Amino acid sequence: MSRLAALTVVVFALSAAPAWGSGGPAVGGDAGPLGVTADGLGARYVAQHVQGGTLLEAIDRDGGAILNSRFFHQNLMVPGVAFDGSATGLTADGTTLVLASPLRGSSTRFTVVDTRRLGVRGVITLRGRFALDAVAPDGARLYLVELLSADGTRYAVRAYDMAAGRLLRAPVVDPTEADEPMRGSPISRVMSTDGRWAYTLYDGGGKAPFIHALDTVRAQAKCIDLDALAGRQDLLDMRVDLGDGGAVVVQEGATHAILRVDPRTFAVSRVRPAAPPAPAADSGVGWLEPTLGAAVLALLAAGGLWAGRRRRDRPVDLGQLRL
Repeated sequence: MSRLAALTVVVFALSAAPAWGSGGPAVGGDAGPLGVTADGLGARYVAQHVQGGTLLEAIDRDGGAILNSRFFHQNLMVPGVAFDGSATGLTADGTTLVLASPLRGSSTRFTVVDTRRLGVRGVITLRGRFALDAVAPDGARLYLVELLSADGTRYAVRAYDMAAGRLLRAPVVDPTEADEPMRGSPISRVMSTDGRWAYTLYDGGGKAPFIHALDTVRAQAKCIDLDALAGRQDLLDMRVDLGDGGAVVVQEGATHAILRVDPRTFAVSRVRPAAPPAPAADSGVGWLEPTLGAAVLALLAAGGLWAGRRRRDRPVDLGQLRL
């Protein structure tokens, strides 16, 4: 399978309105109130649509305070990349944010923002229709899904060189699968801790699900087939996350990992479920415990009543009273 790096769901990006799937945005859509952040950063960046344009806010991740804000007269959005609400556009060091304009007509526009002052660093205008898929850790390259047909059935992933101000000619592909089209919808994404690798789980579009691993530094891609998930009906509930040693894990729900991908070899292995805790040793008289407990309580209560009666029935020596 040669999967060019992005998605058949890019058809959602053909609409000017935000595209939402089950639980979050599709690629080319708006990340919405979740915005975007990165590991180790103290701020989350949210683009809110307001009358006359967009309000970009830097929000403290701990207390929720607004650290900075700026109004733009354009309609801008933080680009979403998967149905779990994942977003992109922010460099790993947090200094650069790329906002997208809704796709309209035959051109695409991105606004590059300096996050330290929320000022515009530059505007990228491209002929054709593109959706932002990832950003290199230092912001040197953008990775874009180029839509080559109106229905989104033909597309390519392109790398944009920020310093040169141009698209690189060759598309980004898995060199071992250069002739097979990529299928499927993006379900979940996780970034490596250094911001270099973008790992995206796709449903496979009728074939086996897979993880698309995009190296945003070297402009290379690797497609990792997940045959163990073929036929699963709960794929939209699954998530990708980072495990021990930087491994990529596929989870059922929030914490139950079922597959592990080695970040060096891309080998896939099953995660053995944790062994249940061993039951306490059975002494053979466990049935006596509640009975004995009740008996003890009854005896204590009876003793208390008897002692009370003894105290009440005992005559009082008036000579011992102190007035």
